[in-house]
Amino acid sequence: MMMGETPPGGAPELPPRSRPPSGPPGDEPLGSRPPFPPVNTPPNNPMSRGPTNKKEEGKDWLSHVPTVFLWLLLVLMLAGIGVAIGLNIGPFVKMASLMLGKDQGQASSFPVISWLMSTLKVGAAYVVGITWYAISQALELAPTLLTASDKRTLRMINAVLDRSPLQISGGESTEMRWLKNKYNNRPIASIQFFRACRLFVYTMELVICWITHPPVQGSPVDFVIALATLNFSEIDWGNVGITLSVLFLVEILVRIVLHIIAHIHADRELAKAEKEGAR
Repeated sequence: MMMGETPPGGAPELPPRSRPPSGPPGDEPLGSRPPFPPVNTPPNNPMSRGPTNKKEEGKDWLSHVPTVFLWLLLVLMLAGIGVAIGLNIGPFVKMASLMLGKDQGQASSFPVISWLMSTLKVGAAYVVGITWYAISQALELAPTLLTASDKRTLRMINAVLDRSPLQISGGESTEMRWLKNKYNNRPIASIQFFRACRLFVYTMELVICWITHPPVQGSPVDFVIALATLNFSEIDWGNVGITLSVLFLVEILVRIVLHIIAHIHADRELAKAEKEGAR
């Protein structure tokens, strides 16, 4: 009788099964044990990367603190520039009002005309003062802004070094020497001009502040005497602060803003280089 056939009057014969090993588990030969099935772990499974390092996550979060601080400091400096401009316009407006003169006496008998002329005078003083201050600040900040970019500064330096200067001899006419000097200094002529303008603006602002907000009652000699004799009670320190603000505050804040922007740009370039290097 062949395997699988049903004997007469009985159940079909089943194929023989392999007997389990008689010994304890682990005693069977290595080749007889089935291998463990492979575990397909998804790449995004946290278990495939090991346990999460909370300290590294904290460091990644802390790495953004300098950037946030720089942006916050930049916003504060820009707000400070706006406040400083609003304060520094005052002496220029007052000086423009003094230059426009007083109202006409004959118009005082007509209230409407007097009010109209007074309003026009105030408006003209503000327009003249604001325009005057804007031009002064532009000339004062020009050397700083023109040399703020390293690439532009290097380009100007290379232009000066690559330019072949013209030789100037003593026997030439004054006009020829002036023209040659003009040609030789042309690459940096704008910087020289604006540096000279900045010195003029400093002097003009000092005079304006002395007229509109004098630190002492009297002449500049009285101010020097008060400082030399340590008689600080005669000095109006509020007016001294206004003078220093008009002279230097906006320029200092602009320099700080430029340094912050340069630092932010350097951080971006460094992060970009790190990303490209990681690829």
